[in-house]
Amino acid sequence: MSDEELIAAIMDDSIGYASPAHAEKHVQDYREGEDTAYCERGAAVFDRDLSALIESARAHWLPIQENNPEKAEQLLETVEQWQEVEEQVGPAASMGISVLYPTHAPTGAGGGENE
Repeated sequence: MSDEELIAAIMDDSIGYASPAHAEKHVQDYREGEDTAYCERGAAVFDRDLSALIESARAHWLPIQENNPEKAEQLLETVEQWQEVEEQVGPAASMGISVLYPTHAPTGAGGGENE
């Protein structure tokens, strides 16, 4: 997976808990051989195991990419838009997006319009 896909996968797998900057840090750490997920979700859900966090994101992303490539593309676009907000407005705006993400993101692993 590309870094961009992995960032989108982490964000969507976490239902928006991980912002683009947060997810990017996990990806960088993973690519550099680190093994610890230093965040609340990483500790609570994955017992700080970065590989488990990454594998969960991959397992979430691959069915989306395979069954609904349009949705995968929408998620990548969501990442780009969210990154712009993080850069232009800052972390407070990013936290607002995070709160809204579960109900407004093009999320899910399905292939139909009603999912």
